Order: sequence, then structure tokens, then C-alpha cells
Amino acid sequence: MAVLYAQLSASPPLLTSRRPDLPSAVDEVLLRALAKAPEDRYASCGEFADALRMACGLQRYSSDVASALYQRALTDHADMLAPHASLAAADRESGRSDEAIELYQRTLVDQQHTLGPDHPDTLATRVSIAREMAACGDHAGAEEEFRDVFAARRRRLGPDHPDTLIARFNVAQQMAARGDHAGAEGAFRDVFAARRRTLGPDHRDTLIARFSIAQQMAARGDHAGAEEEFRGILPHLQRKLGPDHPDTLATRFSAAREMAARGDHAGAQEEFRDVLPHLERKLGRDHPVTLIARFSAAREMAARGDHAGAEEEFRGILPHLRRRLGPDHPDTLAAAKWIEALANGECRDV
Repeated sequence: MAVLYAQLSASPPLLTSRRPDLPSAVDEVLLRALAKAPEDRYASCGEFADALRMACGLQRYSSDVASALYQRALTDHADMLAPHASLAAADRESGRSDEAIELYQRTLVDQQHTLGPDHPDTLATRVSIAREMAACGDHAGAEEEFRDVFAARRRRLGPDHPDTLIARFNVAQQMAARGDHAGAEGAFRDVFAARRRTLGPDHRDTLIARFSIAQQMAARGDHAGAEEEFRGILPHLQRKLGPDHPDTLATRFSAAREMAARGDHAGAQEEFRDVLPHLERKLGRDHPVTLIARFSAAREMAARGDHAGAEEEFRGILPHLRRRLGPDHPDTLAAAKWIEALANGECRDV
């Protein structure tokens, strides 16, 4: 009965009581992961892993290359068809982040007093505060926090230390999030140069920084330059990870997107189709990322004037989207809208 009561009502013991070498921010991450109410826990294992890595002062995985394939592909229609449920979830997450910031800030005051401003645990708490600020949409505030962490780590560890470069990378991410793509590109270039010098050109962290440079080039409209940068990354990824690795496929996908953006719709369609067999083999025909690649190929068919072929392709995708994602998912609705527009000769309005 005592164990049952503890499972239902008592907070779990703090991990740092048994592992004092870990940052205290880890305790808050695990407390949330073990929350009694499911809605108070992390939404996914990936989100939990990201939070734990950041609490330890490491770079979160969600900024890695593989996630770009899905995120970049949604930009054409996510804003147009964003469901109300997603907005409500964002509001809940924002409130949760506000509470987390207050908790971290109280912890920070104690750490600054007992450990000092440059202690690794103190800096890890500041990283957690910055992450929560970013989750609330305060990218300027998050950038300022990350800049302070970067300066402290640079003083303590040196400019080329991996933890220093992670903080610099985080600063660049927040610059990009608030729309300063030129500034973010410059910051990512600094990280890339240091990682190439210390880790080598084929190291995954080096390639992530280079991928981020290409993303910022694309965001500021240099589609030819971005495509060239993405293609420059590919030989390293293929040699290091292989042709079917998610990072390799994400980079090929992004190169195809830049081809489309600069008007080479035939080339982009061919590139998307070349990626498809790898995705089907790696993920399966019904995986959302595979369907996005098919979606993108169909859109390029429409852009180059093959409306009948594009309509047929969208009709082939739609049942998979309904079955895998549901009838009200933005991707499903976007495919249905494309079919309607192509059937009515109104594809320019999509």
C-alpha cells in the first residue's frame, strides 16, 4: 500500500541525490517526465530527450538535419490549414513554459549565489530558461540568454570547445527564429568553421552547421546558393552515413526544394522521385515523410503544366493521408484542395 500510495501521490526522489555529478536542471526534466497526470508530461519521447540533453548542456536533436525534411515540406500549407486543436495545444504549452521559467529562475538565483555565474550547473539552468522562452515565442529573450551562456562558456572553456559552439549554435537558431536570416547565417558560419577545424569536415555536428547555413541562405532568397550548399553536403553524408540515412535524404529533399524555388520544376520533380524509393525502403510507403515527398513531386508536376498527371498523383496520395493522418490533418486537406483546384483548372490559386 505504501508503494501504491507513492506511485499515485508522492513525488519521485531527485536523481541528483544519487548522482550529484549531474546538473540540477536534470531533476526538473525528470519530474515533468514522471508527472502523475499524462497531460503534464512531455508530448513525445523526442521532446523528453531534447529537454534532457539541453539540461545537460548538450545540443537538442530536434535541430538536426533529419527533422528538416518534414518541417520544410509543411511550410507551403501549414499556415493555411492549421487546425484549432494545434493552436490550443500551443497555448497550453506556452502556459507550461511560463511556469517552467519561473521555477528555473528561482533555481538560478540559488545557483548563482552558491555556485557562481559561470558554473556548469548555473549555465545549464540558463539554457533551460532560454529554451522555455523560445517555446513561449520570446526568441529575442532566448537569444539574449544564449548569448550570455555563450560568453560564459567562451571565457571558461575557450572559443572552440564543443559546449561553447553549442551555445553559439543556439544563438544562431534564435536569430533565425526572429527573422534575422543574414545574421543567423553568419553565426552558423562561425560554428561551421570552428567545427570543421576541430572535428573535421565529415563530422555530423559540422554537417549540421553547414546544413543550417544553407537553410538561412534559402530563407533570405538565395535559392541557387542554398542548392549549391546542400549539394556540397551530400558527398560527406553519403560517405559518412550512406544513401538511405535520414540526414542524406533530408539534404537531397532540401536541394530539390531549392530547385523548385528557382523555377526548375522538372529537375525538382525528378529529384523528389529519386528520393522516393529510398524513403519507401527506409520508412515505408505510408510514412508521413514518404507521402510528403510524393506530395512535393505532384506539386512540381502541376507547376510545369502536367495538371492531369498531378491530379492523378494527388488522388493516389489522398487515401494514404486519410488512413495515416486522418481526414482533418493539414496534409490531407491540402491534397484534397489541390485535387479540387486541378479538376477546376484553378491550380494557380493553391
